[in-house]
Amino acid sequence: MANTPSLELVSSESGGENVQHLVFRVTRLADEKEPSFLSLVETAAVSGIRSTEKDDGHDSVCISVKPSCLNTPGCRYCATGLVSEIEGKSAKQLLPEEVADQVRLTVENVRLTRPAFGTHGLSASFMGKGEPGLHARTVAESLHLLFDEGLITNSSISTTGMPICLQQLALALKKELPAEHMPYLQISIHAPLDDDRQALVRNARFQVGLTEVLDSAAKDYALEILPPGAMISLRLTLMKWGEGKCNFDDDSLNALAAQVKVMNEKYKLQGFGGFYVLVAGLNATDLARQEGIEGVNRDDLTNTVKALKDMGIDARFFAGDKNSQFSNTPGASGTFGSR
Repeated sequence: MANTPSLELVSSESGGENVQHLVFRVTRLADEKEPSFLSLVETAAVSGIRSTEKDDGHDSVCISVKPSCLNTPGCRYCATGLVSEIEGKSAKQLLPEEVADQVRLTVENVRLTRPAFGTHGLSASFMGKGEPGLHARTVAESLHLLFDEGLITNSSISTTGMPICLQQLALALKKELPAEHMPYLQISIHAPLDDDRQALVRNARFQVGLTEVLDSAAKDYALEILPPGAMISLRLTLMKWGEGKCNFDDDSLNALAAQVKVMNEKYKLQGFGGFYVLVAGLNATDLARQEGIEGVNRDDLTNTVKALKDMGIDARFFAGDKNSQFSNTPGASGTFGSR
C-alpha cells in the first residue's frame, strides 16, 4: 500500500425515494513508489432492493474501483465512461482500503437520515466506476476488509463478463474469502446479438461473443466459487440506436432465450442454478444521445419481460419491483451510468 488513504465527503444528494448519491474526494500523498493522487469517486446507497417478488428487501452500497472508466470497457451508452473519455479522467485504480472506505463512510452518512440503513442486511455491490474484472485483486481484498469488519452481509459484482476477467476474479476471491462470502454475479450483456454487442462497445477487447461469456460465467465463476444451485443474473438494459435498431426486438430476445436454455441445460447436472434475466431501462444522457443511443418506455420493459417469460425464461424487472423499474440504480441518474 502506498500510504494511508483519505476519503472526504464532498456532496450527498437524493437520487429518488430510495437512493442517495455520494461523492468523495480521494487524497493520496506521494511516496517513493507513487505520485500524489487526488480525484473524486462516487457511491450510491440504495434501500429496499428486492431480488424476488417475495423478498422484503435489503440495502446496498454501490461502489467504484476507479475514479473513472477511461478506456474500459468503452460502452457507448454509459454516462461514466463517456464523461471519462471526453475529459480524459484518470484511470488510476483505488486501493482496497479506499474501496472499503466508500462503504464505511456511505453508511455513516446515510444513517444520519435513515438510521436503519443496512441494519437488516447490507450488500457491497461493484456497480460503479471501473470494470471490476480488470481489478480482481482490489475487489477481493476490499471485500475481505468489509466482511472482517462485519459491515456487510453479502456482495455482488456487475461486470461485462470477459472470460479472462471472470477467471481472474474467481482466483482472487478464492484466495481472500471463505466460500460463504463469495459475491454473486451480474453480467451486463449489452445486447443478445453479437453484431449489436460490437456496435455498443468501442473497446475491441470487450467484444466477446455472448456464448463465450455465458459459458465462462457458468464454468469459470459459478461452478468454481458459488454454492451449488446459485444463479447468475444477466442484465439486459434496453436501448435504441441508429435506424430502428434496438437490443430487445424479436430476433434479439429469441437469441437470448436460446442461449440461456442451452447453457442452463449444459451445466444443470454440475450444480449450476442457471441464468435469469434482469430487464432494465436506460435513462439516456445527453452524451449517450450524441452517440445515437436512446432510452425506452414502460411498455418496452413490460413487453420484454413478458416475451422472455413466454419463452420459458426466468425474467424479472431490475430490482425485482415492477413499480420501480426505472430506478436502475445507480445508472438512472446518469451519474454512474450502466455497463
